Amino acid sequence: MKRYYPLININGEGTDKFPIFFTLSEKTARSNHMYYLEEYAPSCFIVHYRIGTTVDFTIRCPKCGKKLNHQYSDYYTCLSCK
Repeated sequence: MKRYYPLININGEGTDKFPIFFTLSEKTARSNHMYYLEEYAPSCFIVHYRIGTTVDFTIRCPKCGKKLNHQYSDYYTCLSCK
């Protein structure tokens, strides 16, 4: 079962985002948040965002809090949790 993590700002500039509580409903994450992560495999994530926005910030791992490693496109992994 996939988990969806809404992303919130953890600094005033909006350049660092942290996933809050998870939801099992993508519809809930999508309709209530500008950005959210989808965990498609253990420690592997896809960032989703609304049209017209960009991903120009650091994303933290929902499990350990360390910076996620950008793989390509919208795919991220946590090297610490793998």
